[in-house]
Order: sequence, then C-alpha cells, then structure tokens
Amino acid sequence: MKKLLNQRYLYPLTIFLTNILIKFYKIESGNFVIWDEAHFGKFSRNYLKRQFYFDVHPPLGKLMTAVSGYLFGQDTDFEFESGSEYPPQMDYTGMRRFHAFISAFVPVLMYGTCRNLGYSKSFSFYSTFFYVFENGNVSISRLILLDSHLLFFTAFVIFFFSLWRQRKSILNISYLGISIGLTLSVKWIGCFTTFFVGVYVIDELYKSLKEEKLSSFFKRFLIRFIFLIIVPVAVYLFWFVVHFKILVHSSSDEANMSSLFQINLIEHKNKKLGKYVDFGRAITIKSNKLSGGNLHSHSTNYPNKNDQQVTIYHHKDDNDNWIIQKIADDEDSPDFLKNNDKVLLLHGQTRKYLSVFGPALISQGKRAGGYSELTQQSVFQVQIEKDIIKNEVYVKTLTTKFRLYSVYEDCYLQPSGKQLPEWGFSQGEVICSKNKSNQSLWNIEKNENFSEKNIHYAEVFNLKFQFFTHFLELNKTMFRVNSSFIQDNDLEPQRIVSSPKEWMFLRRGLRMVSWDDSRKKFYMFGNPFIWLISSICVLISPIVYLFSRKKQKNDSFEFYLCFFGYICHYLPFFFIGRVLYFHHYFPAMLFSTLSIGYVLKRMRNLIPYLILISFITFIIYAPLTYGFYKVNYLKYFSIFKTWDYL
Repeated sequence: MKKLLNQRYLYPLTIFLTNILIKFYKIESGNFVIWDEAHFGKFSRNYLKRQFYFDVHPPLGKLMTAVSGYLFGQDTDFEFESGSEYPPQMDYTGMRRFHAFISAFVPVLMYGTCRNLGYSKSFSFYSTFFYVFENGNVSISRLILLDSHLLFFTAFVIFFFSLWRQRKSILNISYLGISIGLTLSVKWIGCFTTFFVGVYVIDELYKSLKEEKLSSFFKRFLIRFIFLIIVPVAVYLFWFVVHFKILVHSSSDEANMSSLFQINLIEHKNKKLGKYVDFGRAITIKSNKLSGGNLHSHSTNYPNKNDQQVTIYHHKDDNDNWIIQKIADDEDSPDFLKNNDKVLLLHGQTRKYLSVFGPALISQGKRAGGYSELTQQSVFQVQIEKDIIKNEVYVKTLTTKFRLYSVYEDCYLQPSGKQLPEWGFSQGEVICSKNKSNQSLWNIEKNENFSEKNIHYAEVFNLKFQFFTHFLELNKTMFRVNSSFIQDNDLEPQRIVSSPKEWMFLRRGLRMVSWDDSRKKFYMFGNPFIWLISSICVLISPIVYLFSRKKQKNDSFEFYLCFFGYICHYLPFFFIGRVLYFHHYFPAMLFSTLSIGYVLKRMRNLIPYLILISFITFIIYAPLTYGFYKVNYLKYFSIFKTWDYL
C-alpha cells in the first residue's frame, strides 16, 4: 500500500515542491509595493477594515487576498501607495507566499489533466515543467495579485472538465460547475472559460438529441442545466453576499453606488437626514444614471473658456456641495423645494452659479459650467418624475427623482457618459440635452444641515436592503467602468500597455516598477523558448489533429481542450476596446502549454532536451523575475527592440 501511495503521489508532489521552491525563492526581494499590489493590497485593507470599496472585478480573489492579510498581520494603516516601502512590522512576504502557494497547485492540476487525457505518468510529469519553468507565470504568481487565484481556478476547470469527460458522474459535473463559478468570481475572464465548456456541452446535447430517446435527452439536459448554469450562478451570487456582509462601513468609493445603497452603510444609518430640501442650505445632487456620480465643480475653467468646469465626480468631497436658491414670484417665504420651482444652483465652494452656455466640448448638447454673474442661462426648473416611497409635491431627499430643466435653453441637465480629457481630470462630462430621458434624472443625496421646520426622513431608513437590486447595480457599474478603462499617460503607456497581437510571440514584457537604478527592478517577461514552442504547437495542432484523428481515440477532445481553449481565452481580446496589458494572456498560456504535450506525445524523445533548454532559458532571464539592479549579460539576449528590460 505504501509503495502504491508513493507511486501515485510522487510525481504531483515533486511538481508542487519544485514550483514552491521556484516561486518562494527571493520572494522578499523588493520590499516595496510592486505594480498592482497597490490596488489589491488596498482592497484587502478595505475588507479588514470592513469599508466599502469599488472595483471592476468580482470579490472572490480579493477576499482570498484579504485572508492572506488577516493571516499575516497586514497593517491596515499602510495605504499601499505604489512604490512605497512596506512597514517593518508588516509580513508582506507572508502575503506573497500565500499567493505563490495557491499558484503552486496550477502545474499539479495540469499534471492531473494530462493523466485524464490518457498520458502516461512520466509524460504528464515532464510536460508540466513547461509551465513550471515559465518565467512570466512565476513572476505574476509571487506578488499580491489576483492572477494566482484566477489561474488556480481556471486550472481547476480544465482538470474537472477533462475528468468529467472521462467519467460523467454527478460528482464530477458538480465539481466542474463549482470551479466555473469560482473562476467567474475572481475575474470576468471566467466568461471565456464558461463559453469554452459551454460549446462542448451544447455539441454533446445536440448529438444526444439525435441519438437518444427524448426522455433520456431531457434528463441529460436537466443535469447540465442545474450543474453548469444554476450552480455557477449560485456560487457567483454567494461571494457577493459575503462581499456585502463584510463591507458595511462608508468610504469615498460609495459614490459609485446609488444613494439608496449608501444608506445601508453604518455611518449613514446614524445620520440625521432632512426629509425635504431647504433653500439656502448645502446639499449634494447625484445622477441617477448607472454609476452616476455627484454633480461637482471646481475652480478650473474649461480650456479657452470663462466658465469653470461642472462635472460628474465619483468620490465625495466639499466640491460636491450646492446651495439651491429659489426665484420667488409672489411667495414671501418659500418653504421647501417642490415641483416646477424655478431655482438657481450656487456652488458652495467657488460661489459660481451653474449655467448653460454654448456647445459641449466633447459631446452633443450644451455645455454646463459655473459662472459668476447671474444670467437667464442660470435658471432651472425642477420637474419631479416620481418618488419611490410616496409621491408628493415636494422633492424628498434620496427617494425623489427629478430633472433640472434649463428654462432659457430648453434642455435637461445630465451626464453625457463620457470622460473629460486630462484638462478635466478625467471626470465625467455634464451637458444640457434636448433629450428627456432617464439619463437626466437626479436625486438629492446629502441633506444633513436642515432647518428646524424640516423633519428627519425616518421612513427611508426602513427600506430593506434589496440584494438583487444592488447586486445588479454593482455588476452593471463594474461592466461600464471596466469597458471604459484608459491608460494614464503619466505611467508611460508605451512601457506598460500592450496589444494582443504582441502576446503570442512575446514581443514585449511589462515594467512592474519605476525604472530607477536606486532600487531593484522587476520586469514581467515570459520564457522566450517556452513561449515559442507553445505558440508553434498551438498553431500546428489543427494540422496534427487532421492527420491523426483516426489513429487516436481521445484526439478530438484533446484538440478541443488545447486549441479551442486557447482560442476562447485569446481571440476575444482582439475585440475588447479597453486598455490591455501583458498579463491578460496568461489564462490562454495555460492552454498553449498543454498543447505542447498534445503535439509532442508523438515525439516523446524530444521532451528531455526541450525541458533542458527551457530550464537554461529560465535561468538566463531569471533576474527579470526575481529582481535586478543591472545585469550586463542580458543585453546579448535582447532579441527584439521592444524587449525594454535594459
């Protein structure tokens, strides 16, 4: 029995320990915040402090990072500013080891996948070293990032997919569904993984419909519907439940969410909130557009204009404060803001009046700006649309949705949905549009400094937290913001941003730190030899499949797994409009690495020599992975000019 156990576990244990040694080596090197550790360390800090934050990724990966922070004593006072040194009392190496430990299971799962495909133990063992000695995967797995978690769960999907294909049991398909849900819960790249599995299942169901009785087909369909649709969705929802349960405290990021979401945060529950809107008192006005921020202004003017910028801002500060003044006709003492009132909006900090001027600078419509003098363009009429509790003639804080209609210009104030350039600090553009739509709806958000004749709006705090409403709101906002990502020109985009056409043959890497000779540099870069043979193997795999499909029983599924899995995780990036980076290629790299085994199983004698070359190449480029000051010999191994590690 002992001998049997040794034979069964020797190979995966060797793979795991080798990977641990490679990834733990000099992991303490670089005692400062490297690259996106600045983001995910902050999110971990938010979980530990239970403060709400906004990010474009689902919560599971960041929750796992927060677990590492909890286990290794993350300093919650440390703000994870990019390039800042870790405090002496903080075990940042423990947090990095946590991520490296998780990623060390990836090649073990790849070994298991190879075994599921029918490869021998020794061939499966040697094939995984094309992943173990891949510099890029080592580099990205040693830091406090989401990619360790993403690659781990993606490898789980591949493993259980191949296992389920081999033995179609309820247990295996349930594991497959759970692993799909976990992958989706880390990053939406999991959608590509879901599509990859889904196409195979649809093809399988189509064949069974033609070959089986209808009752057998419906049973097969129901099992797949439950475990491959319902289960992943349930897993995805579960992590958002956990996310909302933990993050109960207020933060500046809450401005990305609706006002009704924000009142469920603890700090807001304890506040007094005026039910109605007093004239002459500071309030904030929030757009009801998806991810609508606050109406905002600051002292900077539009380029070559005399009016100051009026924008949408997704963080809370004093420049969000406005004072509503009524233009009284016959009323001696107007009480509260109500429907059809004609008003002026005075910016609290700069004392400029919100006005409508000439054409907007980047969108269709009129420009909204701040102006010192009162003009006809400064007059707005309040038009109530509805109230989610009870309609009244008065505008109520949070619950009343209304429009601001420019009487003179005959248009409605609204966000355009576009970001201003650098001169507008990348804040949202505000325009006045003829189009009367839901985009032009607003609500009063902050209304704490209310008069004695006003009353506390107690009813709004009795509204129950609506999980599905806020879940959909957050996911829609994540999608919108993720789609609109642009590169900050201050961060040398030519050194950081890359395009999918550069990834397959390793035309560039990524500078993970500022290129300052006074501290260690880290350069995310692949193993050029492994990159080359994996790309060649995935490209020729269709030819290999065509010439061997009649000889190998498993070939169709192997080809689907390696080639179509690669296509599903690589090709979509050519159609994504947002800014992209080198590390987006790593999920596809899992499949191209597997394709090495698919092609070379017909030439097994080459494997030891290729692994030796892979190891030598790994050693040559290891300084880029583990950190360096200056390595003179690397200039002789810089093949392309775009390899800018020197």
